[in-house]
Amino acid sequence: MLISEATLRLLVENEGLTLPKPGSPPNLLKLLVTQGVISQTDYQSLINNFELRNAIAHGFKTHPLNPNSLTELINMTENLLESLNTI
Repeated sequence: MLISEATLRLLVENEGLTLPKPGSPPNLLKLLVTQGVISQTDYQSLINNFELRNAIAHGFKTHPLNPNSLTELINMTENLLESLNTI
């Protein structure tokens, strides 16, 4: 979700929204979903995978990675980036 976090920040900037303090991924997600920039489904999926994001970002030990979760994060990030190119 490192790439996803950067994508979320780009979405906030592109929408002209003010970054929340602190600008943590959960706060970014809350802002984007409440403003209707991302869907409730995407929000829930990203929140559900937040533990995976922390493990990757901070090098925490985690349960074996679920390839489906990783693929879902990649696909969602790609879709969000594509939406930036169509705005």
